Amino acid sequence: MTAGTCTVVRGCSAMAEVVGSTGVQVDSMTPRPLADVLCGLLADEPRRLRLGEMAKKRAGQFTAARMACGTFESYERSLCYSAACG
Repeated sequence: MTAGTCTVVRGCSAMAEVVGSTGVQVDSMTPRPLADVLCGLLADEPRRLRLGEMAKKRAGQFTAARMACGTFESYERSLCYSAACG
């Protein structure tokens, strides 16, 4: 995503949450739907490029600093909850 590449992910994975509407989600365990999506993207350059640009912008939202702050806040909430229940 950071490189501006259109991303194809399995729709029921955690990656679907990360990709959101900036990529294509496939909800199947069989190869045919994946092949159809890939062929469709290869044939539709404007869509592929648009999704790639959107993916690049979205990837910018996932920084190490944001992850660290979120992790810290999670731990802090857990500790406060434990103290209140303990």
